[in-house]
Amino acid sequence: MSKILRICSLMLALAFVFALTACGPEETTPPNGDGPVDNPASSLTILNEPEAVELAAFGEMIYYHVAGGGERGDSMTTTVTIDGMDYRFMGDDLNTMTKLEAYLGQAFTPEAVQSYILWSGIKEHEGLTVQPNADGGSILDWVNAGASLIDKSDTLASFELKVPYGEGQDVEFAPYTVNYALVDGFWRISSNPGELY
Repeated sequence: MSKILRICSLMLALAFVFALTACGPEETTPPNGDGPVDNPASSLTILNEPEAVELAAFGEMIYYHVAGGGERGDSMTTTVTIDGMDYRFMGDDLNTMTKLEAYLGQAFTPEAVQSYILWSGIKEHEGLTVQPNADGGSILDWVNAGASLIDKSDTLASFELKVPYGEGQDVEFAPYTVNYALVDGFWRISSNPGELY
């Protein structure tokens, strides 16, 4: 991906995150930052093509909220250097591993959550979560993805999602294989969100 495309991706992703934060019904954390909020995508008991897309789009929203550091507040501007690397404290809604894991767990399996935490470099520092002080983004439109079933059992499923990006006549599709698993009766994404989005 070219540098210009990456910069555009970052700008669009940040605009998407800010837009989601401003929308009341689409919030994934309550206004007081006490933890996850129920979302229809987090309680799917049936998984077909439309639900696979819905859960993947919800997962993207969850992922970018975490990648952006959580709810913005004073803690977002506080940084710390650990072993020569710059980290920022995560927002109040994600400031402990328990809150972070519960938030990610709305869309992802426990294994995918742990894989992402390791992959992203998020860690605890003096009892609070910190993440490397860097942002990323994407221009992929997961909400309007198309899905095709690859394989499915009672507890596992794989779908190919063709995710659109671009505008007007320049729309193209990026293919992604997204894996799902049934966890305590609800479908969750089992792919690492950091590698997926």
